[in-house]
Amino acid sequence: MTYFYSEADAERFALDFCNARWNEALGTLPATWQEAYEKLTADPSYMDWLHMDFLDISGHPALIAVAADLGNISRHAENVDMNHADYRGQAKACADHALATLSCEGAAK
Repeated sequence: MTYFYSEADAERFALDFCNARWNEALGTLPATWQEAYEKLTADPSYMDWLHMDFLDISGHPALIAVAADLGNISRHAENVDMNHADYRGQAKACADHALATLSCEGAAK
């Protein structure tokens, strides 16, 4: 399973997937991965699967916590005389924590 953060990256991966499996006997590789995959899978002996789906992770607890943390940092910065270096440092620490949390959960699966 492979995850992408943009549709363009997913489309590029899918076309590369088809290109790596393309047989010249099928002719020229089509411009879209959908057309290429359709031709590849027309052969009953074809065994590789490509399934594309969209996943919404916006409700992930770690992402919700990050949004809350960043909101707290923003509110705090408005209420005190905090210079930009302090604000950036806190925002970076918050983001680093979120990435570490997500990485640990991904590794545990």
